[in-house]
Amino acid sequence: MAEWAKGSRFTCQTRHNRIELKESISICERYSSAPLSIHVELPSFKTVMMAAAEVKATCLVHTPFDATVTWMMDDKPVPSNQVNQATNSAHIISNLTVSVDQWKTLKRLTCKAEHRCFSSNEKTVNVRGHAVTPPSVEIKRSVPDILKGDRVVLECHITQLSSSDLYVTFQADNVDMSGKLFVDPPESPGPSSTSRHFTVSQRYWKSDTNFTCKVNQGFADVFTSNSISGIFVNPSVELFLVPSEESGPQTLVCSGWGFNPQIKWFTESQQKPPSTTDISVAADGRVSVTSQLHVPQTEWKTVKVFTCEVSDESLNKSERKNIGLCSVTPPSHQIVSVYVQAPPVQELQNKGHVTFTCLLVGLHLNDFSITWRVGGNKCSPGVQREQPVSHRNGTETLQSFFNVSAEDWHAHKQVSCEGKHKCFNQSYEDHISKATVNPTQPSATLLQGSGELVCLVFGFSPASINITWFLDDTKELLDYNTSQPHRGPDGKFSIQSHLRLSRSNWLPGAVHTCRVTHATITLALNISKPEILEDCGFLDDIMHADVRQDLGMESWYMAVTFLFFFLISVVYGVLATLIKTK
Repeated sequence: MAEWAKGSRFTCQTRHNRIELKESISICERYSSAPLSIHVELPSFKTVMMAAAEVKATCLVHTPFDATVTWMMDDKPVPSNQVNQATNSAHIISNLTVSVDQWKTLKRLTCKAEHRCFSSNEKTVNVRGHAVTPPSVEIKRSVPDILKGDRVVLECHITQLSSSDLYVTFQADNVDMSGKLFVDPPESPGPSSTSRHFTVSQRYWKSDTNFTCKVNQGFADVFTSNSISGIFVNPSVELFLVPSEESGPQTLVCSGWGFNPQIKWFTESQQKPPSTTDISVAADGRVSVTSQLHVPQTEWKTVKVFTCEVSDESLNKSERKNIGLCSVTPPSHQIVSVYVQAPPVQELQNKGHVTFTCLLVGLHLNDFSITWRVGGNKCSPGVQREQPVSHRNGTETLQSFFNVSAEDWHAHKQVSCEGKHKCFNQSYEDHISKATVNPTQPSATLLQGSGELVCLVFGFSPASINITWFLDDTKELLDYNTSQPHRGPDGKFSIQSHLRLSRSNWLPGAVHTCRVTHATITLALNISKPEILEDCGFLDDIMHADVRQDLGMESWYMAVTFLFFFLISVVYGVLATLIKTK
């Protein structure tokens, strides 16, 4: 049987009736059409990397012949002690045993089958594989795992990966902290990408630990990622107010950074749900979280304190910051000027009550409270408060009115008005009393302008004064405008009233009267239209005034002085305007 398998030729010879018959046969002829094939099976990349000492390659020769199978490694014959062989009816199975170190340096492996019935046949395989293109390797925090609550997961992301076996390892301070994470080569040709994840053990949770990942591609190529460090840090917090309309809701923004920051809002120890929350991961592996809280204007103005807490349950650390109306109010908004004005003259004769006015000048006056006191006692009934009025220079004015009994006023009780910001203890006050008013009689003059009469009153104190206009001393004229009293550097007040003239009442011989009523005196200044009147322009002619009470030459001097300073101020204003426009 062995000779048959080796291809020996067998002949059968016989003789019959002197006829010699002969027939020969061999296995080569018998299976001349049988195909021969060789298949080499190599150990997988994972098998080689996980093997302790040796790996095995197998050569399957599909043939009915008892062929001789030999191996060559890098074109060099393999010793027979590394090969064992088995045979069945259809195959010859040859196993080659190679050390792991020798296999990692191997380039080519050849399996050769020889038999006398056919020409030698062989199969050579490339063990090392083709040259690989360096992939791009990046280590980072895994965002999906962060969102799921698993905050200690690192991701090694590999792109531009060619078709080759590889495994990934994660390192802490250049020392492997993970096992070999094998990646099967992609089936499709061309570059591909893949990722591997690793959960970091708590023993590596140190602020100065440096994390990397390595890609071992084939048996010789190693590629290292970037490094991230300092991710296990205590949380930090920033809290600020977004500028918005003063009358609308206020938006608070809280930002937290760290390893695993989480934001909670509180007001007066009660937790509040956030309006929005966003999470992102920076390139250095730290997580940032931003949360917004919309606070209604009515709640914001109640001087509540809003707290943003950024905590890290993984590290058992937390940080807090507070914000509120008082913490964002600058010092300039805490100051207010307060002025108290005595009742109008016409009310001083009332027996019931008199009205005082408190004027506040400052910024954001709705944040100030106003407190009235009479004789040192706080009063609340009878107080009226108007809405603040905004001015071009950015300031506001606010008026409050308070009714005081005439009896208290005439009893020389002090009336005070106090303005105080709701966030601060300091208050600003002005006060007045009948005893503190140093009365000064007013001086007055009557001027004629173009289409109007002007009554100038000055040098009086207190500020309460009343100006009315009459025609022929009987008919009260109403088409006039009177300014507010203006306090001068000497503490005395001045005021002016403008009467508009019409053809129906500005007739020759008609007498117009400006009546000034003050606590110290009542004045009446008269003027009439002469038969012939030259047009002298606005405030360019001083008519003769018949004053029922003799004012003497002092009034004329005061009038001339007032006109002189008035003209100086007009010239100064014109020059200043020209300079600014240039």
